This record gives sequence, structure tokens and C-alpha cells, in this order.
Amino acid sequence: MARQLRIQFPGALYHITARCNNKQNIFLREDDYDDFLLILGKACKQYSLILHSYCLMPNHYHLLIETSVGNISQGMRQINSSYTQHFNKKHQTDHDGFNIPY
Repeated sequence: MARQLRIQFPGALYHITARCNNKQNIFLREDDYDDFLLILGKACKQYSLILHSYCLMPNHYHLLIETSVGNISQGMRQINSSYTQHFNKKHQTDHDGFNIPY
């Protein structure tokens, strides 16, 4: 059974959580957090997302994001795919990617 579609509209607030598949860490070194924040900032600008708060932990993160346009799915796809590709290249691995329960 497919999951229900996300409700998306301008001005919506979303509590986003994402963790890696197989309970792997998504941040291995201190500079990984900085890399993620740069990618997050670029995506917020590109997709007109308003980041109200965030919490980054070694194996997952939480974001509180408001959408100006109602495009959370596109923005999150950009953030997670960009960071996964960056992580794999930087750490020379084949990271499984994210499991996103939002």
C-alpha cells in the first residue's frame, strides 16, 4: 500500500526528520555538519524555504521548515540527494542514503 501524499501549500510548517538506512551515521566528522549546513542553505535559497530551527546528530537530523511556495518534497529531495552524493564522494563509500519518515 502506497503512503499518502504530503500536504503541501505556501506557508506550511514541517518538522522534518531524516536518518540513514541501516542506522548508519550521516555525519562522521565535524566538517560533515558544516557541509550539510552549506547544502541546506543553498537548497533553502533555491526553493524559497524558511529554516526556523535545526538539530543535527550523528545518525539523524531534525529541521523545522516553512515553505513559501508549497514545495517541501522538491526541496528535501535536493537536500538529501546532494548531501548523500557529497558524502559518498568525500568518504569514498556507497552510502545507502536516507530513510525519510516525514
